[in-house]
Amino acid sequence: MFDIKYKLFIVTGSARGLGKGFSRAILKKGGSVMLSDVLVEEGHATLLELQSEFGEERVGYCIADVTDKESFGHLWSMAENKFDKPVDVLVNNAGVTHQVGWRKCLDVNIKGVMNGNDLAIERMSKKNGGSGGHVVNIGSTGGFVTGPDLESAAYFVSKSGVVTLTRGLGSKPAFAVTKIRFVCLCPAYADTQFLDTDIRKYIKEQSKLQILPVNAVVNGFIQLFQSGENGEVSLLVKEKLPLMTWPNYEWSFVLLSVVIGAKIWSSLGYKGVFDAKHQLTCSIGAFLLFYILLRLFVLCTLF
Repeated sequence: MFDIKYKLFIVTGSARGLGKGFSRAILKKGGSVMLSDVLVEEGHATLLELQSEFGEERVGYCIADVTDKESFGHLWSMAENKFDKPVDVLVNNAGVTHQVGWRKCLDVNIKGVMNGNDLAIERMSKKNGGSGGHVVNIGSTGGFVTGPDLESAAYFVSKSGVVTLTRGLGSKPAFAVTKIRFVCLCPAYADTQFLDTDIRKYIKEQSKLQILPVNAVVNGFIQLFQSGENGEVSLLVKEKLPLMTWPNYEWSFVLLSVVIGAKIWSSLGYKGVFDAKHQLTCSIGAFLLFYILLRLFVLCTLF
């Protein structure tokens, strides 16, 4: 389990909503946070609120545009200068909906995340003289499905990119070079300012998903950071359901299918050594069946 205490976090998009919730949870567990947002007035208000609660020495704020790598780099340097230590964790939380237009949606949601991941590799990577670290990318269940209409397509494309990026950077070959752990949290609809009247109406009338309280997503974030494996992508679809983690679920199904396949073959009376390949065939068939059922379960849950 990875500890939060004494670690320095950068949390983008933290003036309000999930980013503010993540920051407060980190501070409660003994970490330090550099807040960042383009919403200056709300950013300063959040800074003062958290400083009054946890102390000025543990919270900072810097205006940064995640779509501009130079601005992002300035944020990183400001964090290290204020706290006089290297950044341990980057939380790529800044995001927008498709309602701002498809270009800006892709710029913030995928280019901004890529800028953050690129900086993390430059500043924390073992190959560049760093000591490694952690990156938490905030995706969405939208990264696994397509949107309900033409207008929302860019949002779903951007979140799919975040999922794929995390899996790629979280691969074993990448970790061998960087020693940076990349994980991704993909919550369903969270009860934040992003949910306007139209979106709430769509959720109520057409979606099987519930609107998640911010605290539920924050709890999922803490759980993923503390125990998530490198490259892990976890879905949070309902408040009372645990995180659905693809690697863990799939390996569980692999093991289960091997056992079931062997049992089926043995029950038919074929137990000889030369029947190993037939047992393997049954196991593969069982795995594919369970794999398809798992995917169908997730899709049915999402819609």
